[in-house]
Amino acid sequence: MASEECRLKGAGLTFSSSFREVTLLLSVTQGLASLRMDFCNLRLPLLILAALGCCSASSPLLNTETKGVIGKNVTFKTTITSTQDFLTITWNFNKNSVIAPIITSVLVTNTINIDKKYASRIIYSNTTCELQLGPLVKEDEGEYNLNIVTIRGESLSGQIDLEVLGSSL
Repeated sequence: MASEECRLKGAGLTFSSSFREVTLLLSVTQGLASLRMDFCNLRLPLLILAALGCCSASSPLLNTETKGVIGKNVTFKTTITSTQDFLTITWNFNKNSVIAPIITSVLVTNTINIDKKYASRIIYSNTTCELQLGPLVKEDEGEYNLNIVTIRGESLSGQIDLEVLGSSL
């Protein structure tokens, strides 16, 4: 086959080659461009999946919502069986974008801080991080958050929504 001067489209290169070699080169280049385009189209979904994979540690809470009755107690159950790898454990109450701390436990110093408002109304388990609240009042209705920081600097968190129902009478 006779060699002739060819111009590679879009690359601005001029070279001498046979027609068959140019066709093969163009096919390979288009295939690579197609592969790059496919990867670019998949980049966002891959990033989303990677982020979900990094953040998909299951919640330390057993449920995402629960109901309680005015005057009765409610327990926020967890999946935790040991706190030996934890640095801090915090339970917060969130209502109308106001976050109020209920209890904070700093395990390395063996310190527990309980908000005065909850001091006579909660029972906290040091081994399971479960929180019992009561007797319930209507104002207890809202979102409760459990936040844990481990000795490896990882953060575990869970949220449970409490609905407080009227008296059982």
